[in-house]
Amino acid sequence: MEFPIVLVLLSKVGIITSARLASNRRLVIVGITVFAVVVTPGGDPISPSVLGVVMYVLFEFSIRLVRWTGR
Repeated sequence: MEFPIVLVLLSKVGIITSARLASNRRLVIVGITVFAVVVTPGGDPISPSVLGVVMYVLFEFSIRLVRWTGR
């Protein structure tokens, strides 16, 4: 859940921008989906879905936060 912190720090350093994050949204969704399926234990579809949705909401929040902080 440190996703927004890492993205804001990367934007402060100048590695990423909010426009770049927004333009790579499809790739991020695929990455979040793969990560959620691999990391969650068990075979039920609910656990990866919940983790994926939470991570995507944090990603969208990070885009807004990076845009708000000026990069």
